[in-house]
Amino acid sequence: NIECIIWMTILTEITLEQFIKVCPKNSVKLQNNKLPFIEKLLVKRFCTQEKIAKEVGCSRRYIGLIFDGKRNPNIKLATQVCTLTSIHFNELIERIYPKGHPDGSYIFPSSFPINLNENIAAIIGHSFGDGHLNKVFAYSNTSNELIESARIDVKKLPIYNITSNCFEHNGTNIRFSTLVRDILICASGPKGSKVLQKTFVPDWILHGADSIKASFLQSIFDDEACIAIDKNEISLGFSKDSNFTTNLEEFLSNMKIMLESLGIDGITITKGKSYIRKGKQMSTRVLHIYGKTNFIEFEKRIGFSHSEKNTKLLKMINKIKIIKMNSRQRDK
Repeated sequence: NIECIIWMTILTEITLEQFIKVCPKNSVKLQNNKLPFIEKLLVKRFCTQEKIAKEVGCSRRYIGLIFDGKRNPNIKLATQVCTLTSIHFNELIERIYPKGHPDGSYIFPSSFPINLNENIAAIIGHSFGDGHLNKVFAYSNTSNELIESARIDVKKLPIYNITSNCFEHNGTNIRFSTLVRDILICASGPKGSKVLQKTFVPDWILHGADSIKASFLQSIFDDEACIAIDKNEISLGFSKDSNFTTNLEEFLSNMKIMLESLGIDGITITKGKSYIRKGKQMSTRVLHIYGKTNFIEFEKRIGFSHSEKNTKLLKMINKIKIIKMNSRQRDK
C-alpha cells in the first residue's frame, strides 16, 4: 500500500501548467489571426483597453501593441488572457521562447505534456556530475566523446532550433538555451551550487523504471567515477560544504539503493578527505563497488559511454578472471 501511495505522487511528466509556473518569464509568439477575436472578447467584457490592461497587469499602450501584433507578451500575461477569454492556450499561442530571443530556440505548446524518460534522466545525471543548472544548462568535460553525448541527449528534447555555444577552458564547455534549463528544473534537476545546498535524486528517477535509473547512473559514473584496476574497484566521490554532510550521505545512499535494485551489490560508502575550498570546510564521501560479479552486472546493466572508462572496466573484469583461473590451476 505504501508503495502504491509513492507511485501515485511521483512525477511522470511535465505539464504545460507546471512549465508556466516554474518558468513565468518566457515569452510567447501569439497566433496573429486570433488577436482581433481576442480583443473583441475582452472589450466586450471590460469595455476599454485601459480596464483590460489593469486586469492583466500591464500598461494600456502595451496591451494595444499586443493586439496590433507588435509585441509578444510573457507567458504569464498570455495565460491570464486565455483565462479571461476561456480560450485554450494552444489556440492562442504559436510557440514559447526565451525572453528577448524570438528568433532562437522555442517549444510548441502542443509538445506538452513532456514525458520524463531515459533521455531526460541522462541529462539530469550530467547535471549532478560535470553539468550545472543556473542561468542555463552548462556542461564541461575534457572528453569530447562525453561533450558530444550530452549534446545528442539535449537535442532529443522537444525544443526546436536549440541554440548552444562552446568555448575552451580546462576542457570543453558547452552552454545550451535557457529552455533546456527550464525543462530540467521542472524535472527536479539541481538548480544552483550543488556543494552549497541540499541535493536529492528526483523521486521519478529513484523510484522509476530500471532503464531510467540506468541512464541516470551512467551519466554520473561517466562524469565522476574512477576505475582503479590495481585496487579492483569502481569509486564515485562527491564533496559538499560540511554543513550538508548528512545530505551528501543520503544522496549516496540513494545511489546505493538504485545500484542494488539493478543487481549490483558489494557497495560501501566511506569518508574521503576533508579540505578547505574558498574558505569553507568541505566533506567528501566515496561510494565503492567491489567484486567481479558486480563489475559484470554494472557493465551489463549500466555501463560507460566513456570509451576509456569502459575499456578499463573490461580490463579489470578480465584481470580478475585470469587471477581466479590461475588460482584454480595452482590449487590442483
